[in-house]
Amino acid sequence: MTDCSGYALPAARISAGADESDRAYAGANLLYIGNGADGEPQLLCRYASRRDGRVQAGSRTSGALVRGVETMQLRYGIDTDGDGKADAFLRAEEIRARGEAAWREVRIVQVALVLRGERPLPQAGAAARLVLFPPPGPGAGAHADDLVFHPPPGAAVIRRVFSASVRLRNAQPCMETLC
Repeated sequence: MTDCSGYALPAARISAGADESDRAYAGANLLYIGNGADGEPQLLCRYASRRDGRVQAGSRTSGALVRGVETMQLRYGIDTDGDGKADAFLRAEEIRARGEAAWREVRIVQVALVLRGERPLPQAGAAARLVLFPPPGPGAGAHADDLVFHPPPGAAVIRRVFSASVRLRNAQPCMETLC
């Protein structure tokens, strides 16, 4: 495994530091959307700073990964009935509100990115909404504003949605060992 800068992560876990309680990680990358100096939105990654190949304690730096990314949405599918399948899709803050153990219920993560081209379309028109995720079934717990993207007013450019669902091997503690 590597971090966003391409450096290999250590095989052993490292102490996370005082600001992140007693957790330990092999590495941490923070992915987020921001604007470049030219105003173009992009997918960025914040990771540990390095000097001469060594991690600088408490120091972080950011690097651009992909230009033209307007939004990134994540939905976390949780198993509410213990059958191993996602029954509801929640936002990160909803998982956090359920307590630390709720992260162990996550079975699938849905990721959607909206990318835009650089050249304007020949015919400027009203920006159409883009569907990010398939509509949920009844009682799925999704929020309407998480399912679609409304492009901002301005230049009409080609936009595309790229999405993926990633299944996790996130077993409940009693499923890993005998209870």
